[in-house]
Amino acid sequence: MTAQKAADEYLDNVKEYVETRESVFKRHEDAARMAAERIVLEAKKQSQLIEEETSKKCEEMLRLARRESQKYWESVSLRIEKELKNKGETNSQSGDNDEE
Repeated sequence: MTAQKAADEYLDNVKEYVETRESVFKRHEDAARMAAERIVLEAKKQSQLIEEETSKKCEEMLRLARRESQKYWESVSLRIEKELKNKGETNSQSGDNDEE
């Protein structure tokens, strides 16, 4: 085997090795990219589900707070009306006594 032929064969082997390594690297890179894309997609789905659940919980809490607030103010209004009515009756009774 001549030196030139040995050098050519060596260079061919190096070239084949580099191509093989590049191919392996490319496959690993593609697999990693696809896995990352799946992870990101799954995270987006989970995020959306959590956001929807949170929104529903917030809406329910707001409905409950509004209902409780309405009940409270109705109760306060009734008490105020009773007090005003009682005070009016007391004033009219004391006014009746003044006329006697």
